[in-house]
Amino acid sequence: MGILERLFRPAGRPRHGQARHDQQARHDQARHGRPEQHRRRSPNEGWYRSATCRSLTAGQVRDRQFRSVRRGGLDPLEVYAFLHRVAGELAAARRELTYTTEENVRIKRALRSWQSRFAPRTHR
Repeated sequence: MGILERLFRPAGRPRHGQARHDQQARHDQARHGRPEQHRRRSPNEGWYRSATCRSLTAGQVRDRQFRSVRRGGLDPLEVYAFLHRVAGELAAARRELTYTTEENVRIKRALRSWQSRFAPRTHR
């Protein structure tokens, strides 16, 4: 949908999910006396910085304990932040593995090429 189509869209029906959002905003305003400020937050909430921290070890991932909340559950923000960190480190490790594998193939090809050029020739 282009910009002009969005600007001149008929005001009849709300977009998908918009009615529920409006209903939740009205509920929050009635409950707290002011509209709730909704903002999109990063999955890690600034708790983990895998780029500046040392990599996680397998033991740290296995032994990680999360804070308990209501009825024996786990704090979802803490769990999602940890999962986000683990996923980021896994993606970085896979990128590094791919780069190393490609570099290994390149070096092997160069070695074979060098060996074929400079290997002693045998005459039959």
